[in-house]
Amino acid sequence: MVLKLRLTLLFLCFTCSILFAQVTVTDYLTGLNRPIGMAFDTDGNLFVAEGSGGNIIKATAPLTSSVFAYTGWNNTGLAIDNNGDVFVGESLFGQIFKITSNGSVTTYIGASDTDHNPWQLYFDEDNNMFYSNVFGDIVKVTPSKVFSDYATGFSTPEGFDFDSNGNLFIAARNEAKLIKVEPNGTKTTLLSGLYEIRAIVVDANDDVYYNVRQGFNTYKIIKYKQSDGSLEDIVVTGIESVNNMIFNDQGDLFIAHGDKVSLAQSLVTMSTEDYSKNDNIFKIYPNPSSDLVKISGQIANYTIYDITGKIVMNGSYNNNTIDITSLNKGVYLIELEDINNLLITKKIIKN
Repeated sequence: MVLKLRLTLLFLCFTCSILFAQVTVTDYLTGLNRPIGMAFDTDGNLFVAEGSGGNIIKATAPLTSSVFAYTGWNNTGLAIDNNGDVFVGESLFGQIFKITSNGSVTTYIGASDTDHNPWQLYFDEDNNMFYSNVFGDIVKVTPSKVFSDYATGFSTPEGFDFDSNGNLFIAARNEAKLIKVEPNGTKTTLLSGLYEIRAIVVDANDDVYYNVRQGFNTYKIIKYKQSDGSLEDIVVTGIESVNNMIFNDQGDLFIAHGDKVSLAQSLVTMSTEDYSKNDNIFKIYPNPSSDLVKISGQIANYTIYDITGKIVMNGSYNNNTIDITSLNKGVYLIELEDINNLLITKKIIKN
């Protein structure tokens, strides 16, 4: 029983304490040209895809930004893969571009492959890409570019996100619904009548945040609590029509709307055993690996467990690599501790 509990705890993030007051947003970036896609890199820089004008903006601090790259198209979703490359969709021909660290732009997926108009992009821990399209699908693309329909049958799904149990949450804009898709494919309409719903983000407590317009010009961000189905107004002033939302690893919510990105600070306060749902804070690469792995982020210590829960390796992370040559082939869990004593557990594969 103790061993089973230990393994269970390794796979789950622990509970977080949530601040239950409505918050006031502040400007993080202004003067943008219809910001849509957003993602953080491992250094905490925010990348924003402008929906008009073709620019990809890199922000290193509040109100401090520069043009990182130029696609020449009307950009949509943006995501960063496990290798640190930036990917962005465009809405005219439905392409997806890859942007390297020096700002070089290449076509990663051509218009004939994307089923038109990718809106939001997402990468999982295995570097699989997911994107939503206007034909009503969530599409999965493997690193070797094998395409499959992950979930289908929606009316203009735009924003989406996954919780820690693999449940998919979709903002179906034309249906005005918040929809849940379980890993087995079961679909459930959680909420309806959500006018202008477009953005979805799941926090470290697996609570779901979405935007809505009420009346003529009242824009809100509301939290749906999975544990009991309750709703809570989080942001009720200071925002316009929302295009996207994302959390950083401090639990701050970033909101792309109008011509700016706004910040709602400290919505999720985490204990020392928690990690952010947007866990770009730590990335392991290459994974799988036969010898050396590197970990991005400010790691202090690590512990590797086999599938029985036995510790097979541990140490201080002070040379930028971990040598797993001595491990047998198979799947392991690596528990990472950063310099602030935050813990996160990830899967690694020795091949």
